[in-house]
Amino acid sequence: MAAAMEWTGRPAGLPRGTHGVTDRAGGTSSFPRTRESRGVRSRIRPALPTRTMIRLPDPARSRAFLFGVTSYADEGLPDLPAVAGNLRELRRLLTSPDGGFAPEHCVVMAEPATPQAVQDALRHQAAQAEDTLLVYFAGHGVRERDDSLYLALADTHQDDAVVSGLAYDDMSALIRQEPHTAAHRIVILDCCFSGPFSPRTGAGSADPVGEPAIEGACVLAAGAGDAASLAPPGERHTAFTGELLRLLEGGVPGAGDLLPLGTLTERLMQAARLRGLPEPRHALHGTTRDLALVRNRAATPGTGPVPDAAPPVPPAAAQTHAARPLVFAGELHATKADLARTVRAHWSKAAQVFFQRMGTRQEPSEGWRELRGWLRQFSDPLADDVEGRIALVDRYLTAGGLTPDHKLLHLLRWLDPDGPVVYRGAPVTYGTLRRACLARPARGWDKRMLADLESQPLLGTLAGFRSLERLAGVQGRWDTAVRAWRAATGVRGLPKDVRDWAVATGPGALLAGLLPSDLPEERVPEGARPPSDARPSSRTVPWYDQLLTAAGGPQTPLGRLLEAEWSKRAETEARREEEARRQEERRREEEARRRAEADERRRREEAERREQRQATPLVAPEEKPAAGPPAGPPAGPEAWERQAAQVRQARERSAARERLASLDQQTGPQRETWPGRTAPRPPAPPRPPAPPRPPAREQRGRDAGPLRTDPLDRMVAVAWALAIGVGWTLVPLVVVWTTWWYGSYEVDAARTLTAASAVAGAAALAALVPGAFGLGTGFRPRLLRPSTWAPAPGAALLLGAMLYLYWLAGHNASSRASTIKADSDLLRKVGWDRFWTFVNQHSYRVSGVDALLSLLLLPVLAGCAVAGFWAGRRVVRRCRERYTGR
Repeated sequence: MAAAMEWTGRPAGLPRGTHGVTDRAGGTSSFPRTRESRGVRSRIRPALPTRTMIRLPDPARSRAFLFGVTSYADEGLPDLPAVAGNLRELRRLLTSPDGGFAPEHCVVMAEPATPQAVQDALRHQAAQAEDTLLVYFAGHGVRERDDSLYLALADTHQDDAVVSGLAYDDMSALIRQEPHTAAHRIVILDCCFSGPFSPRTGAGSADPVGEPAIEGACVLAAGAGDAASLAPPGERHTAFTGELLRLLEGGVPGAGDLLPLGTLTERLMQAARLRGLPEPRHALHGTTRDLALVRNRAATPGTGPVPDAAPPVPPAAAQTHAARPLVFAGELHATKADLARTVRAHWSKAAQVFFQRMGTRQEPSEGWRELRGWLRQFSDPLADDVEGRIALVDRYLTAGGLTPDHKLLHLLRWLDPDGPVVYRGAPVTYGTLRRACLARPARGWDKRMLADLESQPLLGTLAGFRSLERLAGVQGRWDTAVRAWRAATGVRGLPKDVRDWAVATGPGALLAGLLPSDLPEERVPEGARPPSDARPSSRTVPWYDQLLTAAGGPQTPLGRLLEAEWSKRAETEARREEEARRQEERRREEEARRRAEADERRRREEAERREQRQATPLVAPEEKPAAGPPAGPPAGPEAWERQAAQVRQARERSAARERLASLDQQTGPQRETWPGRTAPRPPAPPRPPAPPRPPAREQRGRDAGPLRTDPLDRMVAVAWALAIGVGWTLVPLVVVWTTWWYGSYEVDAARTLTAASAVAGAAALAALVPGAFGLGTGFRPRLLRPSTWAPAPGAALLLGAMLYLYWLAGHNASSRASTIKADSDLLRKVGWDRFWTFVNQHSYRVSGVDALLSLLLLPVLAGCAVAGFWAGRRVVRRCRERYTGR
């Protein structure tokens, strides 16, 4: 690089303590004077650059690309809120009437996430720039071990800045490469060059200013390669950009009508030394020193050289163009209107490509990644809704509770809020909303739209469109009305078909009533139109009144639908209830009349009996009548007959009194007398003797209720039988393998005993399952009473004897060719896998002992089967005796 420079001493305009270096193209670089440079004599002929006419860039053939990052995903890189102010103010000054760039040719990219996105946008701008290309970056800079500078983007991490950061060398090479033919190329960096943002970090030598000289190139950096730029907390701008904006906004007195880059860099260095900030570094090559970015607002009119007349600045474009178009549905989309138009035409494909499977934050899907990168290009604070875009991505597009169609509706609202509203490929107006709410039965788009309205807060999103702005606040009122309607439909006494209709029809009809009321009345679909003769019923039932109140009255759409659907039924039920009420009143009146007549009849009968008792007393004479004639002769025959009649009457009264007393003892207060007679009513015939009480077990079966043998009861009984059989089988299995583990006998014997236990369990199930299937509810063993499910003692002893007999004969016998004993000791020594590999892979041998054991195994298995079947039959018999007595 030294071969391309000429020593110039300190040219005019440079501060003391610095030297100037002029390259062969005529550019000048400044750097501080060091101790070594003071003792070196110049061996190069001094040469001063040639001054040219100061001018502004050609707005039609110049491009400006400003990008910066305010927030970082890496916690080690602090956020820089002042960067947003840098981008906003710098664009305003560059595109103002005093600036040299057209508004539509000044692109701002805020929060770029990947290097590819920046390179694509920069490549697009560099290809169009013919006069001047300005590139500005504000954010963090990360220095790697090889002193390479990487510009930290939104997703950059310090550990992998080589991959996730934008290499300055790559950006510089992109600007210099052909066919980019801009006459002037200006790079302004406001970042630190030595790792994370910290004023005390860094000791490297990475310096972008030290790149090779290029004709018409200018590099202006916030500090030296080993310094950190300052971003004071709470300030609107960073330190370097703030001073740059101050000079562009206020100008430099005495500098002429234009403010060239040479004067601008000198004032920046002077201001940095005065304020104690890191000195900016700059490298101006060729005629870039005489290029001005803005007019000098502090200049006196008529002073300074006359600049070249620039063409008038065209008005700002109606739509901001993205630097890198989005490819979707076979078309390129550079503006928001273009993408909105394609989304309306290809709704299903857009929802599937962008939002159906979005991936994760670390690994997003390709469709979502492309869309997010395209959205981040709309970062111009003046021309784009930057805050709305951030809210769109963070709150809606990445939200987990929204459907893909709802997210796409949010995207369409941000892209074109003034255009036609489309949802699921169909236009959305007040009329289509009302049709979807009232269509019965709802089909197709109407059905899906109503379902999405009930499950998603679509009304608030639709209210963001200008054509549907009157929907603002409808979502809250609709939610309140739906809650009241559901409370009304949840009351007791509401018929099931009415409740089903209310659940299906109510929410949509309530929303139809909340739509703007001064719109033209929409056509109500057939089946939902109230009949012309429908009138409010004079007789109603409580559930109808509650639903009509919750619907908002008969004048609302839901109220009209309710009257058309259920008014006649409510009137019929009201009449039926009124008739039933009248019949109940008549029945009660008739019952009261009969009760009064019965009371009157009992009073009359009691009065008659009382009069009879008073007329004919039932009291016997004190003396006992003599068996024979009186001692003294009567006065005459007539007296004798009268005395005999009195004795007869006394005897009859005494016998009647005795019968009445015995009747009182038998019937108690139920005794009644014959109407008109003094004698009591004859006693009732004796009751037949009680039948003999059945035996206790038969009585328990009767108390348990009749047997039920429907399919469900049979299945439950079979389940009980299977549980008992499996439980019986597990007991000997646990005993066999426990003794094998602690007794250390051959595993072949344990497996044979396991097979014998399984045979016993199968035989028990063969007896239990058919018996349980036939008994049904009669097969209900009780867990707390083991006698109802435990095997018979004889069967258990027989099974134990068979197993023990075979264990005595063959517990140490093995049919394997190996002499190693496969017992639990070997298992604990070699492990589970190697043990079973040894048991299963060794060949078997046949001997006389094996033949005898095989012959012995047959009666053992037969005995086990008999024991299991015996135990199952005993349990079934107990249950049958319990419930049938047989």
